Amino acid sequence: MPTELKSTIKREIKVYGVSRPVIAQFKPHGIEMSLPGFKIKLEGSWDQIAKALSTPLNVPSYLEGKPMDFLRYQADKLDKKGADKLDMKGGEDNG
Repeated sequence: MPTELKSTIKREIKVYGVSRPVIAQFKPHGIEMSLPGFKIKLEGSWDQIAKALSTPLNVPSYLEGKPMDFLRYQADKLDKKGADKLDMKGGEDNG
């Protein structure tokens, strides 16, 4: 299971169309990107980044072009699946 991002992770990445490596800093509130030697950075919150993404081609038509709705839809399905598992076990408190 992935761990929660609590501190900054800094990585050098290749961005298509940029001739030099880009430094990406993954932070709890979002991402910052810059070229080494420059102080000016591109920044984006996780909400901004998720909204800028595109949905896959195989999503239900009512979710096409709505990346945040798609993520909520998937989360709701997982929540329901977890609730169903609890119901099969007889609830949380078996004791």
